[in-house]
Amino acid sequence: MEQRQELNILGLSGVIPFAFGAACICASPFVVSVEIADWAYKVTLVYGAIIASYMSGMGAGAIVGGNSRRAALLPGMIAALIAWVAAWPDMPFIGFTPSLRYVALSLVLIYLLIRDNKAIDAGDFPGWYRPLRWRLTVLACTSLLIAAARMSLSS
Repeated sequence: MEQRQELNILGLSGVIPFAFGAACICASPFVVSVEIADWAYKVTLVYGAIIASYMSGMGAGAIVGGNSRRAALLPGMIAALIAWVAAWPDMPFIGFTPSLRYVALSLVLIYLLIRDNKAIDAGDFPGWYRPLRWRLTVLACTSLLIAAARMSLSS
């Protein structure tokens, strides 16, 4: 299997937990129990933080080549830390409201998309990677923002 096809399958498979979480959250309390929705809120957030951290590291591995590209390492590390803080429960001194955690995580994923697009422009990633990253980021962020909106409406 070629790399492009493999990454498409892996990427789309990786979006399934985001979509599943959003579906459970939206279906509560009509189709799924409130307990399942509460579980979906937590799992979706933690999974999103894991994916954001992975994407931060993956991009860092691709862009360590030249000195001008090393400047992207620190923002990638900060993005991973923001994702970690967003997923950390009961962190009052940061000031993340429950729904803001999902918004923050979406912003991290959008930042990583922008960073990866710059890496594509620099030739660090193949050109076919751009539409894949756009699709995956839009799907993941939509799921996270659905969770944020639903959480805001229910509180």
